[in-house]
Amino acid sequence: MNDGARDALETIRRQIDEVDDALLRSFAQRLVLADQLAELKRSAAAAPLRPGREVMLLRRLAAAHSGLS
Repeated sequence: MNDGARDALETIRRQIDEVDDALLRSFAQRLVLADQLAELKRSAAAAPLRPGREVMLLRRLAAAHSGLS
């Protein structure tokens, strides 16, 4: 493998690492928000789950990202 290809690989690997780090931060933020939501529901004596919410979420995500390979 020549130096140009090696440099290109390293660049792409660094970019993947950056995306991985961003995903981890986003997931951690989502967990914090889910904890806040659960606490709010507990304090308001609201139902912990809303039937159909997960299905709506999955459909929205699938429709928004149907072009991903």
